[in-house]
Amino acid sequence: MAIVLVLTSYFLFLPTLEFLTGVPHKLGVFGQLKGNTQLLFTSIAIGWIIGGLTEEIIFRGFFISKITNILPGKTGAIISVLITSTIFGYLHSYQGITGQLLIGTIGAILGGIYLMNNKRIILNIFIHGFVNTISMLMLYWGYV
Repeated sequence: MAIVLVLTSYFLFLPTLEFLTGVPHKLGVFGQLKGNTQLLFTSIAIGWIIGGLTEEIIFRGFFISKITNILPGKTGAIISVLITSTIFGYLHSYQGITGQLLIGTIGAILGGIYLMNNKRIILNIFIHGFVNTISMLMLYWGYV
């Protein structure tokens, strides 16, 4: 799932968003990853702890669950995914508007996965962690 999400993000969503916004995706500090092994290992560890674990627990496990408890049904599910993915994208503002929209889209997909998996968070943690790892490896090897 992570491989499909990364490939779809980089080769479908990102070019489409760059075309629509007219703004290239900014990598921020991750632009320094190419060939930097020490930064790669540090980034992967942080990507799993902050991205895979912490962000999933906060955005999907806590916020989506709380919103869907208040607003049950499909409407609540849609609203919860829209709210959390918007905030999720906004928190990645260092990547510019294109990056924010890309990350917000990924957040919406992760929100959908969480809901379709009956609000079990473990799959999301692994998908998010592997998405971060694959993305960092692509940056390290210069594919992005």
